[in-house]
Amino acid sequence: MTEVLRVTAAIVKTEGRFYSRSEQWKNTMPTADGVEAYFFDRKAPQEWKDGIDANPDAPTTAAAVRAWAVQGYGSLSDYRHKVGQLAKGETVDPRHLPTLVSAIAGWYRDQEKEAAERATQNSKPQGTVGERITTTATVTTVIELEDRTYGYHTQRRRLVKFQDPSGNVFVWFSSAGTVPDQGDEVELTGTVKDHSIYGETAQTVLTRCRVAAREPVAA
Repeated sequence: MTEVLRVTAAIVKTEGRFYSRSEQWKNTMPTADGVEAYFFDRKAPQEWKDGIDANPDAPTTAAAVRAWAVQGYGSLSDYRHKVGQLAKGETVDPRHLPTLVSAIAGWYRDQEKEAAERATQNSKPQGTVGERITTTATVTTVIELEDRTYGYHTQRRRLVKFQDPSGNVFVWFSSAGTVPDQGDEVELTGTVKDHSIYGETAQTVLTRCRVAAREPVAA
């Protein structure tokens, strides 16, 4: 069990992320297929396997993923319960391998969520009302709101939240035709409309926003 998760962690580290079998169209080997190849494909290049075995962080990540998975045993979520049940065992049936290795994706999502929540604790109001400000930020939330109807015209509305590298949170109630997707890194420009508190998080409410794809930083 630990070995399966160790190999999974090393492959994900090498590939940069977890790939599910539904993403085969991206011409990238699904993570589960890579794990199966490591254990069962006699033609798998030894150099590739040696590279996986050489990953120094994989054992620690594997232990953390297994602990996370076991915590889900007995959960109301069928998926979390199933993963927890598999993680509690010492071996795994090959037909259940894809389900087990997918646990690393859930673990990473939880890690990212916790990091984002910790960062928002540092959020502070930015700018002054009426000021035009620009910042680099990541889209954390996109929520569909109730449409507004004006005569025969219907206006689509969405709540978009951003977070900058310092943890500051920005909110945009958008009626634009298109908005960035969750996870996009952007350059955000907007006029400060208000400062508010949501839960315990300070938010800067923006209006008349312009969002541009963030230019990659030169190496």
